[in-house]
Amino acid sequence: MPLTLRIAPLLAALTLLSGAPASAQKRPAPVDQIQLARQFFAQEGKCRGLLRDGRWKEAEASCRESVRLAELFADHRELEKKAAYASVGHALMGQGSYREAIKLYSRAVEVARPRLDDGDAELGDMFFNIALAHHALRDLDAAREWYRKAEGTYRAAHSGVNEAELTEEGAEMKRGYLKALKRVFEHHLRAAEEAGADAEVKDIRKQMAELP
Repeated sequence: MPLTLRIAPLLAALTLLSGAPASAQKRPAPVDQIQLARQFFAQEGKCRGLLRDGRWKEAEASCRESVRLAELFADHRELEKKAAYASVGHALMGQGSYREAIKLYSRAVEVARPRLDDGDAELGDMFFNIALAHHALRDLDAAREWYRKAEGTYRAAHSGVNEAELTEEGAEMKRGYLKALKRVFEHHLRAAEEAGADAEVKDIRKQMAELP
C-alpha cells in the first residue's frame, strides 16, 4: 500500500481531534496523468537498467518507486502495474529473498488478471518465476505445480498463433513461446529428478521429445 494511503487515516484523525469538521479537510489535488506516465516510464527504464546490471538492492528501491507511481494511475493500467510488481520480484530474487519474490510475482498475476488469462505468455512468465522461487526454496511440490502451469500457458500461447495467417512477427512469437516452453521443461525435469518422481521424469522427457 502506498505511503500516502497509510498516512491519510492518521491525518484525518488528527484533523478531527483539533475540532475541524471533516468537510473542511482539503482533498488531494488530482494527479496529472500525462506527467505521471512520463515519470513512470522513466522510472521503469531506470529500474530495468539496474536489473540488467545485477544491482539488486538499488534495483529493488527503484522498482518499488515504479510500483508507487503505477498505483497512482487513474485508469487501470494493468500491464504497467504487472510489469512494475514483477520487476520488484526480479530484484528480490537476485537478493535471494525468494518468499518475498513469490508475493510480488503473485501480485503481478493478480493485477494482470482483468487483461490476461492462462493462455497469455506474459502470465506464463510469472508462473515460471514463481516456480523458480519455490524451486530455490526446495519446495519441490510447489515448484513442479507452477512449472506445469507455465507449460500449459506457453502451450496455449504457442497454439494460439494462427498458422493460416502467420506473419514474420507471428512466426517469431511462436518460436519464442516454444523456446520458453523448452526452458520450463528443463527446469521441471530437474525438479522432478530431485524429488525422485520417476514417472513424472519419464513423462517430461517424453513431452520434450515430442516438441517441434
